[in-house]
Amino acid sequence: MIEKYNFYNYAKRYLELGWSLLPMQFIADEKNEMVKRPMVAWKRFQTERPSFDEVSWWLDNGWFLGLITGKLSNLCVVDDDRIKYGQPEYGFTSSIIAKTKSGGKHFFFRYSDGITNTANEDIHVDVRGEGGYVVLAPFNNYEWLSLPTAENLTNLKPIPEELKKVLYKNGLTRTEPV
Repeated sequence: MIEKYNFYNYAKRYLELGWSLLPMQFIADEKNEMVKRPMVAWKRFQTERPSFDEVSWWLDNGWFLGLITGKLSNLCVVDDDRIKYGQPEYGFTSSIIAKTKSGGKHFFFRYSDGITNTANEDIHVDVRGEGGYVVLAPFNNYEWLSLPTAENLTNLKPIPEELKKVLYKNGLTRTEPV
């Protein structure tokens, strides 16, 4: 996979954008389903960005990168997985969008206080805010549909209030890391 992309250049760019990163891997859980998990204790990276040397070491070990969402990276992500369930996309818009391995989409928004992690199983849309993380493209068959450029970051808006009401319906909020 390293032949297809220069992951080190992506990592350097993400750090230049001010993003906090963590190393990830897919690991079999107790049901033998593959789940994404951080490969290091990552609480530190919620308040301090890793160095390029640290990130390079992670990549040297074959791990892919995730973005720590929340205040430090100044980002939150809405994960629309409706396509996995045979439903049409919800219709979100953002200046930065990534397609996930399963065909869903990650819509990036500017972080605002109070955005936490939630999994709204009624509509198959999740939010990753403070204390959360997402896999970054181009790792693990994720791909950028609109790149995270400085201009696109500048154009990011916070999650609209009306959308928050739908996403956080019934108090489906988790504040613990996911």
